[in-house]
Amino acid sequence: MNTDTEGLDRIRKQAFIKEEASKSMIKLSFSVIEQFNRISTEASDISTQMKEVQEKIDKNVITFNKEMAAFKGVTDAEMKMEDRDRKIESDFTHAAQSIENCKEEIEKLKNEMLQFDEVVKRKEKDSLAKVDSYRKIVKLLSEYTGVYWDFDSCRDGKLRGYVKCKSLSRIRPFELQLTEDKGKQAEELWSIIEDLNTK
Repeated sequence: MNTDTEGLDRIRKQAFIKEEASKSMIKLSFSVIEQFNRISTEASDISTQMKEVQEKIDKNVITFNKEMAAFKGVTDAEMKMEDRDRKIESDFTHAAQSIENCKEEIEKLKNEMLQFDEVVKRKEKDSLAKVDSYRKIVKLLSEYTGVYWDFDSCRDGKLRGYVKCKSLSRIRPFELQLTEDKGKQAEELWSIIEDLNTK
């Protein structure tokens, strides 16, 4: 009789340990997904910054082209209107200076863009490496817990995926709102797992 009781206690302890381990791993999955979302947001911010720099360059190129047109106009006028030499010379100097300023600004922005591009490439490389690592971690956690995440739809604070019961070949999709209380979310998922395994 004692042996039976000890056996039951041992089974209960093992079940409890497995349940706690699964919940811990589910919580870890939430943290990994959160990091994945953060990296995706950073990549979006970088893309916006690149667009802003490109717009600055485009704006300066337009100004440069206008100044070049003015420069050409002054040159033509100089050939045709000798009696207005002084004014033409002044306009010519102003146009030439404006062009020089534009060229310097464009060059400066181009250098800024190149430096920015290097930073983006490094960040992209780091981000891709991190995302790849996170995917591998979550895959391992999924094998243990039965919770499979849909990375492509994990956006805007939403967590989607499905719970799989291997022994009964059942699948149930889920959608959760990402919150600070990962313990509560782990409990919610664990309830789905238990429900799927017992029905």
